[in-house]
Amino acid sequence: MKISMGHKQAVEKIKVWYLTRLRVTERNVRGTEPFTLFYKMTQKKQEKITEKINLHPLEIPVLLFTIRAGEYIINTSERFVKITPTKHESVYYDEFESFIYYSPLRWEEEPHKSKEKKSQLAKPKLYIELGLKKTSKEIIIWKIPKGDDLHSFWNVTRSADTIRIEST
Repeated sequence: MKISMGHKQAVEKIKVWYLTRLRVTERNVRGTEPFTLFYKMTQKKQEKITEKINLHPLEIPVLLFTIRAGEYIINTSERFVKITPTKHESVYYDEFESFIYYSPLRWEEEPHKSKEKKSQLAKPKLYIELGLKKTSKEIIIWKIPKGDDLHSFWNVTRSADTIRIEST
C-alpha cells in the first residue's frame, strides 16, 4: 500500500525496517557497519558523503550501504543514491518497483591502503549485478558485493516502493 508521507515519517519508516529486519537496537548500531544508520556515522563522514550529492531541501539521509571505499548507496527519505568516485545516480522510491537479482559477475580484489604486500591484504569479494526495476520497466544495474550486507540491504529496502513523499 502506497501512502503519502512527509520526510520525517519516511525516515522513521526506513529506520524501523532497518532495526526490525536486522534485529538490532538503535543503541547497538555504531555507524561503522558496512550497512548502517547514516546519523550514527561520524559528522565528518556524513559531510564527506553528502557533499557528493545534491540533497533536496527537506530530504534526509537515512541508511548507508558501503560497496567499497568511495562507493556507497544512500537511502534518503525519498530515493536510492549510488555514489562512485566519478558520479552519482538516483532512483526515486515513487519510480522504484522492485529489486532484480542478476548472476554473480566475478571475484574482485578490494583496494588496500597499506604498503604491505598485496597478497597479504587482498580480500577478493564476489560482486553481483543488482537490478532496480523502475515502474517504467527500465532496469538500473548496480554492481554490489554479494554477502550478508547485500542480503540485509535487500531485506531492509525492498519495500521502498511504498514510500511516497507529499508534494509541498
